[in-house]
Amino acid sequence: MRVAVLGGGVIGVTTAYELMKAGIDVTVFEAGPTVATEASAANASLVTPGHAVVWNAPQAPFRYASTLFKPKAPVGFNPSVFVRSIPWVTSFLRNSTSRRSSAATTAITRLALSSAHQLKDLLDETGFDIDAADRGVLYWHNSEKDLANEQHHCDFLVSEGIDAEIIDGDALLALEPAFGRSETPPVGALHVRDDFTGDCRLLTEKLAESIEAADNGHITLDTTVSKVEVGDGGIAVIAPSKTELFDNVVVCLGAATGTFLNLHNVRIPIAPVKGYSITATVTDQAMLPTIGGVDFAEFCAITPLGDRLRVTAVARFEGYDTSYAPSNFETHRRVADSVFPGLVDWDSPLNEWAGLRPMSSDGKPTIDAVPGTSGLWVNAGHGYLGWTLSMASADIITRKMLGRDLPRGTEAFAYRW
Repeated sequence: MRVAVLGGGVIGVTTAYELMKAGIDVTVFEAGPTVATEASAANASLVTPGHAVVWNAPQAPFRYASTLFKPKAPVGFNPSVFVRSIPWVTSFLRNSTSRRSSAATTAITRLALSSAHQLKDLLDETGFDIDAADRGVLYWHNSEKDLANEQHHCDFLVSEGIDAEIIDGDALLALEPAFGRSETPPVGALHVRDDFTGDCRLLTEKLAESIEAADNGHITLDTTVSKVEVGDGGIAVIAPSKTELFDNVVVCLGAATGTFLNLHNVRIPIAPVKGYSITATVTDQAMLPTIGGVDFAEFCAITPLGDRLRVTAVARFEGYDTSYAPSNFETHRRVADSVFPGLVDWDSPLNEWAGLRPMSSDGKPTIDAVPGTSGLWVNAGHGYLGWTLSMASADIITRKMLGRDLPRGTEAFAYRW
């Protein structure tokens, strides 16, 4: 069996790696000069079964409507993009009932926990150094009310077998002394010990190297696939400079997946959600926190990666534009200087980045064969959880393609559009 994987991000490369390990001849097609050039390049670097929550919720319409005309709101819509996104928004609202939201979050959480375990097993097996840290992830709060409200989510996590607890300010400071320098120390946090941190780009690159080194693995760079065509002899992958025939094609194009599949009369409602990060040098390694986490009041993630610090913020629906300006990183600087004063060397290169999270309208990825189109598969729509869900998603595609038994709950991610 020959399989083409379209897309060289973490979803595409983990998919190809699992297929390759199963003995399948696999080729990754990537439009960029290397793998992990887009959403996998500089994301928050958090693997988070403890925060695998869909954005669909009964209160979502009110939350996002209030941001429409606030261009600096950390989460929300650009008004002009909102108008163009009405079909996606309609589907999003339809899936924002309490029952659907709860079911989706449960399914995603279980997939995330399985994926995190598989990723840890992979790191143990390969010895890959991806600047991983395994002391859990912290979700800190600046008000007692918000911390108390987190208890419900913590109870849910524990019921799902996830190692999590609410800790107060003193326990937080004992666990992560770097908070002792905060301008306003958090009152406490949710500490999820099953969560961890690591550089998504590094893992994607190392897996790509493993694929290239195998007899049945190939990475084709600088190649934009314009379309695929199903014929009697298989499914043709058509690029400007070549056409190759495969038995199966898996579309893993992130935020571009919906647009690509629309060309083939296949509907998957995926919207690009823009985020920004910096990856900064620190002034003193002794001041660097050892646990990554999220400032919930600011929707801002702060993650130590070896001797670097990544700060990620903003989730806005602004179309497919990945450009950025200095003003897009004001939140990053303000939060980093407030939580860990004096840590970031702002005079050194900040490695600014903007990328697009592929957000499906019901909050769940689609990991399945496309009905009615022989040989065409999709693994996309993971939203902000691509890094977290990558290994389990790749495992599902591989099992389905080979007709193997599937993990319980896999039906939640079937093609449903």
